[in-house]
Amino acid sequence: MHTFDYNAREGILHAQVHGFWSLDDCERYAKDLEAAARDARRRAGHLRLLIDSGTHGVQSADVAARCVEIRRSQLQRPKDRIAVCSPSSLARRQIGRGIDTNQLALFATIEEARAWLLSGAESAGHFPIARSAA
Repeated sequence: MHTFDYNAREGILHAQVHGFWSLDDCERYAKDLEAAARDARRRAGHLRLLIDSGTHGVQSADVAARCVEIRRSQLQRPKDRIAVCSPSSLARRQIGRGIDTNQLALFATIEEARAWLLSGAESAGHFPIARSAA
């Protein structure tokens, strides 16, 4: 359902998430992510998290909402950054609804996500869909 790999040279924690999740799967992911993120912060002083959701797809509304909470919980320091990558435009629309900070951005490719994390820049509104005032 999920794996983590820390690249010490880049200082990026790479999370791969797979499949259709239940809320129990979310809680296991949250617990494992907390431990992996703590280790990444210990090594680098901040968190650079790349979430590859290429095979995760669209989730149920309750799982999607919990995933938003989990991502937000990891933005603990001003230099923390999270890049989420999904090649699916439908999944990007769902994920994009939970992006409300310049410390988190959404990308269609791993290469774009990694480049943004390594740049140290803020997302500057890098959203996959148009925002309305509604």
